[in-house]
Amino acid sequence: MTSSSQSPTTVEPIEVPVIRPSLDGTQASSPHDEEQAKPEPQAEYVTGRPLYMALVGVLLSIFLIAIDQTIVANALPRIASVFNALPQLAWIPTSFLLTQTAFLLIFGQLPLLFPSKWVFIWALFIFELGSLLSGVATTINFLIFARAFQGVGAAGIFVSAISMVADLVPIETRPKFLGSFGGVYAVSSIIGPLLGGVFVQHVSWRWCFYINLPLSVPTFAAILFYVKAKPPPGLAGKKSPSSEVIESSHTLMGSIVLSINNFFRKMAKLDWLGATLVLGFTTCLVLALQWGGNTKPWNSGDVIATFVVFGVLLVLFILWQFYKGDRALLPLHLFNSMTVVGCCICAFFTRMAFFMAIYYLPLYFQAVKGHSALKSGIDLIPLVLALVFTSAIGGMLVSKTGRFWHLLFFGPLVGAVCYGVFFSINEYTSWGKLIGLQIGVGIGIGCTLQNTVVAVQATVRKDMIPQSSALVTFSQFIGGVLGIAIAGTIFQNKLASGLREFAPDAPYDLLRQSVEAIATLPPDQKAGAIHAYVEALKLVFASLGVTASALCSVSTLLIKDINLRTLARERAAAAREGEEEEKEKEKGEATV
Repeated sequence: MTSSSQSPTTVEPIEVPVIRPSLDGTQASSPHDEEQAKPEPQAEYVTGRPLYMALVGVLLSIFLIAIDQTIVANALPRIASVFNALPQLAWIPTSFLLTQTAFLLIFGQLPLLFPSKWVFIWALFIFELGSLLSGVATTINFLIFARAFQGVGAAGIFVSAISMVADLVPIETRPKFLGSFGGVYAVSSIIGPLLGGVFVQHVSWRWCFYINLPLSVPTFAAILFYVKAKPPPGLAGKKSPSSEVIESSHTLMGSIVLSINNFFRKMAKLDWLGATLVLGFTTCLVLALQWGGNTKPWNSGDVIATFVVFGVLLVLFILWQFYKGDRALLPLHLFNSMTVVGCCICAFFTRMAFFMAIYYLPLYFQAVKGHSALKSGIDLIPLVLALVFTSAIGGMLVSKTGRFWHLLFFGPLVGAVCYGVFFSINEYTSWGKLIGLQIGVGIGIGCTLQNTVVAVQATVRKDMIPQSSALVTFSQFIGGVLGIAIAGTIFQNKLASGLREFAPDAPYDLLRQSVEAIATLPPDQKAGAIHAYVEALKLVFASLGVTASALCSVSTLLIKDINLRTLARERAAAAREGEEEEKEKEKGEATV
């Protein structure tokens, strides 16, 4: 029978899961949806070679987006010279960070409509296209646009990667795999600037972006061939009316048309106004924090106006999410769980503490010890090794014991103590002490960097994992941006007063803008300038570093101490019971 003899095909609205979190992970809170109230079916996980090949692909993608944030650090001066665009230089990293942060919540909704595998592939394509455009850029404005485009892809890669890990491995073994994410980020913070310096000196700054293209090939291959496209959470095992129509179509063209129609119907289900408001208030917040105390004073009209617009858009976003309810970009009933709230706060302050070390320890090595930018990156190896080791060992311990809460609570306390001891450093602090303090800070950060994602995934239903994971990641990024801004204000204010006190005859403005200016000073002024830098850095570490680490630990009191192994057994038992009830129900219906 040809398609022309078929009755006219109509595409019914697709079925989208009602999104409601369940704090115990076994039953939903939607009284009007019997399908949601059933226990989740037993998931089929991947093992052996396919699992490890898929995870290698995921980790390589995380490495790509992580290194892209740091590889341009040593290339910025050359780029500024090529385009004669020193005033716009800060927009090259900022545009990437801005769109990456803003699109995290947006991509958190896509895995509810499409398989995480394909969301990941799309995001990786966007990121690689942005890398290519960045490499061929001929103007500074086009480069800034391309970097922003890259950031969109980076957001999608990170969120869909976490969702894919949830599809690949069960909750009790997930920590050791998610723990490697933090290690990859730490390693990239060292490799990025070193690799960027090599490209600038020996090849071209454009290879800071071109390098992503060959590195993405094994990632594409691993995800494409070793990851199975699973139905979105809540739609597993079910077919929407539109998918049945597609299957009944007997022509290729008919299938294509109906598939496209299905795609756009799904996209129409997204909370586009919510996404626009998120993009708006995130942009305003990042801009205000990037401008304030750096290119513009905090009391400038631009900074104040941007903060005001941020507040207005944030209020509108919250009201709109209340109105949208189950279909919201960020369902607000997620915050009914104190564990979710605690994980967001903990992630916020973890990233803040992490950035204190990554941004300000190199400044100490350059200003006080007189090291080059390249050497100061090598000086961070103890911090990175401690973070990587702790993330890996911590993940394995959590998988082995099923317990993550103790790492979340005690790890940041170690970091807080070490940040506090930083207040005792001076120009003559020994390398042994500096290495020991870095190791302590790395341990504190490594214990929490990804365990917050584990905790929130153990708390919510599977259909909430993409959005809840995106929320925790969004909190991390906002914490990092806010931490940099606050630390910059503390540092600049203390440095200004220190220079007036200890080096009154030194070139004040020049020393506040460039560490390299210290080397040009006469000996009497040089000693005073170095001491001013030491005092400013001590205040940053002892105030913000200690506070962020301590609040990170305190926030874990909101997080429920869940045994992942027990939880996995309970969920498996509930799934088996649900399947048996379903079989009994079908048997009864057949009898009738």
